[in-house]
Amino acid sequence: MKLPHVYIAVFLGFILFSCEVKKENSELVLDEEGVFKSVITHSAGDSWNTSDTFLALPMNVGEINEKDVLLLSDRVKVGKSVSVIPIGAVKLIENDSIKTYVIAIPYLENDKKIDAQGFDEFSTVFSSAKWIIEQYLVNRKGNNVIKLKSWENEKIAINYLLN
Repeated sequence: MKLPHVYIAVFLGFILFSCEVKKENSELVLDEEGVFKSVITHSAGDSWNTSDTFLALPMNVGEINEKDVLLLSDRVKVGKSVSVIPIGAVKLIENDSIKTYVIAIPYLENDKKIDAQGFDEFSTVFSSAKWIIEQYLVNRKGNNVIKLKSWENEKIAINYLLN
């Protein structure tokens, strides 16, 4: 009669493991709803580097799969994992190389300060936030060191994170 216990154990194990967080592309973490998890590396209000003499960060900086994510929210503590929704990306040129930063907002409604449904809404309704981010990134290392290459939509940002 131990056979039913084995079936129950296998069934419970299946249920528990099917609810687990999915991992794709090495360290890229998506939860069950396909929401990205970013670990904050620099909090809003801090300096990006110890050598930075420019203004404090106007956004949080995090990482997803070793790719930089700029989180538009209130200050988040360094090391915290945050569920985020990519809403766009910005590509910059520095020393003849292209650097991409994903722009994201928190997934949780209570944490959102900007509630853009995608890049088009972010670019129009929240154009001043877009301008602040652009000016910060382009000027943080001095005049004419970094140049704007392009702004990209959320589909390109997600594809960048997945590849």
